[in-house]
Amino acid sequence: MLKRGSIVAAAAAMAIGFAAGPAAAGNVGIQLPSGRGTMTFIDDGDDFKVCDTKADGHGVTGKVRQLTPQGRIVVIATIDDGGDAGCDWATDLDLIGTWPHDMLLCWHGGGCVVSPVIRESD
Repeated sequence: MLKRGSIVAAAAAMAIGFAAGPAAAGNVGIQLPSGRGTMTFIDDGDDFKVCDTKADGHGVTGKVRQLTPQGRIVVIATIDDGGDAGCDWATDLDLIGTWPHDMLLCWHGGGCVVSPVIRESD
């Protein structure tokens, strides 16, 4: 029951974030509390880097999401990291400039963070 409430709360926060969040330009990074992980959008090539930064037995998952013209939120890429050395990448995603995007980074032990809206000009 608690997990379902967390999912509903995360979905509501995401919709509000798309509506109210400022558009970010250039590289954008987010991090989980307690040094558990990071996710970075690298504007040069539209690359996304996800790093599990704490050896705690739990990995991390990053998602790149887009708000469609119909108002739906869709995941366009999922990047998992954990259990190995180094970070994992999604490279050369072409973010369409007219539609807002964001990043969601979740720790497999519980908890997520959401980036500001990413909106490219080209």
